[in-house]
Amino acid sequence: MQLRSLEIQGFKSFPDKTKLEFGRGITAIVGPNGSGKSNLVDAVRWVFGEQSTKTLRGAKMEDVIFGGTQNRKPQGYASVALTIDNADRSLGMESDEITITRRLYRSGESEYRLNGAAVRLKDIYELFLDTGLGRDGYSIIGQGKIAEIVSSKSRERREIFEEAAGIAKFRYRKEEAQRKLAQAEDNLLRLRDILSEVEGRVEPLRAESQKAQSFLDLSAQKKTLEISVWMASLDRLRDQLRDLDDRYLISKSQHDEIDSQLEQIEEEIASLYQAMQQHGVEVEAMRGQIGQKEEQISKNEAELAVGRNDLQHNQQTLEQLTQEEALSQQSGQQLQAQREEWETALEQKRQQAESLEESISVLRQQMEEISKEENQAAAQLEQHKIRRAAIYQNIDRAKVQGASSLSLLDETSSQIEQGRHRSVVLGENQQKLTQELEDCRELLHNIEETLSGLANSRKGYELKQNSRQEKYDGLTAKRNDLLDKARGLEQKAHLLEEMERNLEGYQNSVKYLLNQSRQGRLAGILGPVSQLISTESRYALAIETALGGAMQNLVVRDEQTAKTAIGMLASAKQGRATFLPLTSVKGTPLAEKGLENQDGYIGLASSLVTFEDRFAGVVQWLLGRIVVAEDLDCGVALAKQYGYRFRVVTLDGQVVNAGGSMTGGSASRSGGMLSRRGEIESLTSQAAGLKESAGQVRAAMEQMEQELSALAAEPWGIDSEIKNATEDKIRYEGERKRLEMALEEAGRQQRQAQEEEKRLTQRLAQLKEQNAGAAELLRDLQDQLTQAEGEIGEISARREESSRQ
Repeated sequence: MQLRSLEIQGFKSFPDKTKLEFGRGITAIVGPNGSGKSNLVDAVRWVFGEQSTKTLRGAKMEDVIFGGTQNRKPQGYASVALTIDNADRSLGMESDEITITRRLYRSGESEYRLNGAAVRLKDIYELFLDTGLGRDGYSIIGQGKIAEIVSSKSRERREIFEEAAGIAKFRYRKEEAQRKLAQAEDNLLRLRDILSEVEGRVEPLRAESQKAQSFLDLSAQKKTLEISVWMASLDRLRDQLRDLDDRYLISKSQHDEIDSQLEQIEEEIASLYQAMQQHGVEVEAMRGQIGQKEEQISKNEAELAVGRNDLQHNQQTLEQLTQEEALSQQSGQQLQAQREEWETALEQKRQQAESLEESISVLRQQMEEISKEENQAAAQLEQHKIRRAAIYQNIDRAKVQGASSLSLLDETSSQIEQGRHRSVVLGENQQKLTQELEDCRELLHNIEETLSGLANSRKGYELKQNSRQEKYDGLTAKRNDLLDKARGLEQKAHLLEEMERNLEGYQNSVKYLLNQSRQGRLAGILGPVSQLISTESRYALAIETALGGAMQNLVVRDEQTAKTAIGMLASAKQGRATFLPLTSVKGTPLAEKGLENQDGYIGLASSLVTFEDRFAGVVQWLLGRIVVAEDLDCGVALAKQYGYRFRVVTLDGQVVNAGGSMTGGSASRSGGMLSRRGEIESLTSQAAGLKESAGQVRAAMEQMEQELSALAAEPWGIDSEIKNATEDKIRYEGERKRLEMALEEAGRQQRQAQEEEKRLTQRLAQLKEQNAGAAELLRDLQDQLTQAEGEIGEISARREESSRQ
């Protein structure tokens, strides 16, 4: 082994990446004090896994990281990589160079790498055991180390000598095995304690288990009963819901009946309101009549007052006359004288009176006749006045009725006009609502089409996404499968490499000689036969069977090498081995006529293997006279055909020996030593191919991930549009219901307005007929009043004449 290079970055006084190449002939590193010579040795010591900060001349492990200066900022980590030449395979790795890397971060994290692969410190420590390069090796000797060794105890010096002798690895493995045995013993002791503890708890646990099982059974029964209770509750609630639905239907029918009754009551209220208006008109007419009656009563009271006044005046006159009569009696005596005179005059007057009485009698008769005529005229006048008053009342009633009819006509006309205007407004509103409803329905239809399209689009994207996801899952499973297979093949190849490196399947003597050859203590060993030839996998069992134990024969350069090796085996007491010197071992291939034309003939064993030309004699000697056949029947036929003069080996490992003996049964491939190297290369190649395929699958997965990301983003936008469209649909459905209700209400109001207009039109016709009859009646009453006034005038003139007479 030889140091090739040392690469340092961030370690102590080396902030920049620094690489030192160690060529042949370098024996020392010189330089002034403080230039970093000791830091290089510390870097070598550190990369081998040194854990003592005192040995590294620091207080803590972070001190190995460059701490910075006034002009340079501190580094975040320290890294050292040491490359060692391994061309002679002194280290147990199949690599010409071995690079050990150690890296420490300020966060405290640390990592070790071996040829770029992450490993443990233990792996590095075991790799360099018995080489003198480990952290406890003697390759690095500091100041005072010699004096320390001389003054150390015998046990410590023994460890140094064991390291130098190359047996420290075994001591380490022994200590490791003893430590594992001690741990196993401790684990067994704990297990015994646990077992004894658990044995005491078995019976209580069994009782608890029975309780738990009983609990589970009861829980299952409880669950069944709860489900039964829930089902019964659901049935009861379903019956209650059905009962409530029936009640709701009955209440709804009652509500409809009450609505119809309310409509009838409203119609009766309207008719009563009309009757009330008509009675109001009649009340006004009656109030007019009452006014006339009160006026007549006032006239009668005035006439009664005049009659009472006349009566009082007449009574006063009668009293005056009575007084005068009394006075007349008192002055009778005085007038006696005059009486005679007056009697004479009275006689004269009596005579005149008689003549006057005769005239008065005539006049009284005339007066009685006139009185009769006056009484008749007064009676007629009174009758005509009563008639005139009745005519006036009828005229007033006709006027009131006419005025009421006109008012009702105007009011009815106004109501009809208002109803028509309202009907027009309702019609326009109905048309507007109908148009809005059509627009709303059209918008809802468009929204539903949009929702359907969006749902289809989303479903399409989901189908695409599911398809891509299935493909992605398939690719993931395929990649994982490929990687698992590749790891399996790599592990198998690594296992075979370990077996090849550790010479598994070989005799101890062969292992010993090969190790001596690798360490340079024995020259001329070319290798065992199994490592010098190779063949196809289908021939491997036949070739291994043909070679048998000869696969472990060592091919050497010459006889001297063989003798030296035999001497080493004898001195080391490592057993026996067979050597095949190239200078003495020569073989002649089998030459039988017509052999290649026989059924089942595959070929000579020597022709089915590949090897270097210099090994041709050895191969011909070992395999040149062995025939490989298809199966045992063909092999027996071939051997019998040629008189059992050579060995025949079948592809499945059966043997027909020369002379006719046969060897066969279950085939043992002797550990596969012959096909091991080819299998390693095949496995490595297959693993590389699987990794390459996994990389291609990963590229397809990345593309699929991009497609999935793009497809996953699409439904979000569609969901947002669906949400907006759904909100619009809900809003417009509410608007549609409102418009339908408004349109239905407008239609109902339109029908009510038309019915009201029809009713008012009929009422207007009736009022017009009544108004026409009232006008004609008023004209008749006016004519009657004119006639009555003329008759009253005539009668009044006659009464005046009678009064004058």
